[in-house]
Amino acid sequence: VLACCDPPEQSESQIEVLGNLIDSNFDRNALAQRMFQARDMEELVGLQQEYLHKQMEQSGAQMREMGEKASRAVKDAAKKAGDF
Repeated sequence: VLACCDPPEQSESQIEVLGNLIDSNFDRNALAQRMFQARDMEELVGLQQEYLHKQMEQSGAQMREMGEKASRAVKDAAKKAGDF
């Protein structure tokens, strides 16, 4: 939920998360269609592996981004604490 008083970067982050969820739903639907059309078990397993690989890459990118944001927050807090 987007709040009226959120900092712009937080609102952008929320919009990005919503966009990722929508993209993920489209990806799952496309995977389901491709799996339904698979000719054999080997192709089916290959599709699953491809999907899981993509999910792992996206998760890694999200974790890196969260780490960067946490690091910035800690640095900002330390700077503000030093200003007192």
